[in-house]
This record gives sequence, structure tokens and C-alpha cells, in this order.
Amino acid sequence: MPTGATARFPRTRPVAGKSVSLRPLERSDQAALLEFFKRLPVDERRMLKDDVTNPLVLSSWCTSIDYERVLPLLAFDGPRIIGDATLHRSGGGWSQHVAKVRVTIDTEWRRRGLGRALVTELIDTALELKVSMVDAEIMTEQKGALKLFDQLGFVAVATLPQHVLDLNHQAHDLVLLSRTLIPPEQLSPDAFHDEHIDVGGGG
Repeated sequence: MPTGATARFPRTRPVAGKSVSLRPLERSDQAALLEFFKRLPVDERRMLKDDVTNPLVLSSWCTSIDYERVLPLLAFDGPRIIGDATLHRSGGGWSQHVAKVRVTIDTEWRRRGLGRALVTELIDTALELKVSMVDAEIMTEQKGALKLFDQLGFVAVATLPQHVLDLNHQAHDLVLLSRTLIPPEQLSPDAFHDEHIDVGGGG
């Protein structure tokens, strides 16, 4: 029986007149995930946090799965991965009530509502997990992502000049967006984690 971060999945959602399957990343997804990232334009891949065409990177994601720390949510059209979104949770420290979300969509599925569906699923999951605030970090050049998060109620709270080096070592400005789900003062003590965790991974 799924519990915690995975309790909502697997599930299907209608997107652009089709039924899209959503479920967390599994160890067996490595090859399909690599094909998904290879379909992205090269200029977009270089702006992702990790080298997603490096099999060693994907292997580490698929063999070190911990859904309570990082929930990687995949969208499928049949056997084909068409979207990847991740919810990153801190386990302790002063940002333990904050999570981060990232999303990457197949070029053929953009402007069809898939990105909105994936981020909405992660927000709903975050609410069930008593996450107080959800952040997204977007480069200023990523206009589509900025528009998506704006439409979903995220607010730009800061722009950090030249805070990102892409995979070609070119500097970019970073926009920090945030959405409050539960005011921090309304959180009960048992909503927080006891251990300190700082974990990366995900597209």
C-alpha cells in the first residue's frame, strides 16, 4: 500500500484529450528517462541542473530512490515518458517547512496542460505532506516555465544575478518563485522532520 509521498499514485489525468498516466520514478525507468531527456533541444538541456544525458547521473537517480526526500513524478503516454517533475523536501534545519519543485516537459506536449497537471499534482502532494511553502528556481530565459508558475499562483520573490552556470559554464540570472500552501505559523510541531537532509537529484 503506497504511503506518504506516493499515496496519491499511480493515477491518470486527462491532458489534451488523452489519458496520461502519472507515477513515481522506478529503478526500471532509466532507459526510458534517458530517451526522454535526449529528445529535449540541446540548448534546453544545458540549462538543467544536471547533465541528464549522462547515464551515471540517471543511474544514481534510479538506484537511490527515497520518495520521502525527493519525489520524482513521471508522466507517460503509453510506454513513453513525456514529462518529469520533482518535489524536493528538506529534512531539517531552518528550511524544513519548504520544498522545491522542478518540471521538464517533452517538446511535443508543451502548451497542452501537461506541465500544469504535473505541478498541480506535486502541490497537492505537498499539501498532504504538510509542506508550508513550495519554491521554484527558474532562469530568466525560461519564459515558458516562468509563465506556468505565475499562472499557478507562484510569486517572484527575488532575482539573483548570475547565480547559475549552465552546462556550458555561461552565467544566467535566477528567479526565485514561491507559493505559500500553509502559513508557517499554522504548522503543528509534528509536521516537521527530525533529521537534517539535503538531497539533490531529479530533472
